[in-house]
Amino acid sequence: MKIMILSQTPPSLQCTAGITLDGICQQLKPHLVCNAVLLNPRQAYLKNNTSIDIPYLFLPKPIESGIPIPPQLSSLDKPLRPLRDTASWLLYRYQMRAFPKLIKKITAFASQHNIDSIVANLDTPGPILTALAVAKNLQLPLYTMVFDPPEWHMTAYNMAPATIRYVKKVFDETVASSTCCAVIAQPMADEYKKLYGVATQVIQHSLPESMGQPCQSTLSDKEHLYIGMAGQLYAREAWESLLAMLGANNWTIAGRKVIIRYMGRGPLSPSNEPQHIEWLGWRDQRDAVRLLAECDVLYCPYPFKPEEKDVARLSFPSKITLYLAAARPILFHGPAYSSPVEFFIRTQSGFSVTEVAGEGLQKSLERLINEPDLYASMCQNAYTVFRNEFTSSAMRKNILRFLALDAE
Repeated sequence: MKIMILSQTPPSLQCTAGITLDGICQQLKPHLVCNAVLLNPRQAYLKNNTSIDIPYLFLPKPIESGIPIPPQLSSLDKPLRPLRDTASWLLYRYQMRAFPKLIKKITAFASQHNIDSIVANLDTPGPILTALAVAKNLQLPLYTMVFDPPEWHMTAYNMAPATIRYVKKVFDETVASSTCCAVIAQPMADEYKKLYGVATQVIQHSLPESMGQPCQSTLSDKEHLYIGMAGQLYAREAWESLLAMLGANNWTIAGRKVIIRYMGRGPLSPSNEPQHIEWLGWRDQRDAVRLLAECDVLYCPYPFKPEEKDVARLSFPSKITLYLAAARPILFHGPAYSSPVEFFIRTQSGFSVTEVAGEGLQKSLERLINEPDLYASMCQNAYTVFRNEFTSSAMRKNILRFLALDAE
C-alpha cells in the first residue's frame, strides 16, 4: 500500500510534531510513502531539516493565529475581545480562499505518486480543512491521526470562537469518515470510538531500544538532587508552583541542594532562578536521554487550567517516553483527570501529584531521597515499561494494526 501523509510538519528531529511523525515514517517503507506538508511559514526552516528521504510537497498554509491584543493594551483585553474575535474570524474566512487551491495541488501530488490511501494528522486546522476533500477527490480510504485535541492548538493561538467551531465541525466529520483513527492514549481511543463510531488505535511516541539507558538504582551524589525536564514549557502554572515550593525551601530538599536541568528551546526568563536552573537548550533525542539519565528525578508538568481539560484528559506527553528511556523516576504534576495518572498507578514508575500546590511535590521528592528501596524500584519499573511498551518494535506493531498491514 502506497501512502500519502498529510501533515503540518514533515518528519524532522527539529520539532516535537516532526519527531512523532519521524517515528511513524521510520516504520514504513520509504519508497511507499510521500508527504504533503501544509507548513507554517514561520517553520520554513523545516524544509531543509527533514529526517527521511521521501517525495515532499511543501505548501504554505494560512496563518492560524488570531489577532493578538498588544501588551500595552492588556488591561483592555476583556472589553476588546469581542472586536478582536470578530476581526480574527473575518481574517481567517478571507484566508480560507486559499484552501480550494491547496486541495487541488495536494490531489495532483497524490495522483502523481499513485497512492492507495491517505494518512492525515489532524492536530491543526490546515490538514483538518483539506484531508476529507482530498480523499473524496481521489476516492481513497482516509486514515486519521490525532495526538492532541485540535481545540488546544486553536485556543493557544488565540483563534476566534467562531473559527474554532467551524474547524471542529469539519474535524468531527473527517474523523467519523476515516477508516481508522490513530490516537496518543487509551482515553482518547475510547472517547473517539464512542463519539465517532470509528475504529481507533493507540500509537505512542517510541524510541529505538538501543537508546534505553542502563538502569541505575541510586541518586547521583550525596549533596545534590538533580531534577531533569525536557520539552515545551506549556504548563506554566505547574512549573511556577514547583519553583515557588523550591524557593520557599531555599532550593533544598532533605538536606540536598536542588538543581534543575532543563532541555528545551527556552531560554527561561530571568525570574526563573537562573542560579539554580541549568538551561541546556534543544538537544536531539539520543543526547537528551543521556543527559536525563544523569539526573535523579524527571519532572513532567501538565496543564491545570479548566480550558485545557481535554488535552490533559485525552493526550499523553511525549516527553514521558524520553524519561522512561532514561530509567529514572518520574514526577508527574497534573490534575487527577490527566491520562498519565492511571499510567503511573499501573506502572509504578513515578509519582503523580494532582494538586497544583507544591506540598505534594515536596513530599514526593523527600520520599525519593529518604526511601532508597522505593527509588530503586521506580528506576527498574521505568526501565521495564520502556522496554515493553515504548520501543520502536512496539510502535511498529501498532502502526501495522492502524493501517491493516501485514508484518514482514
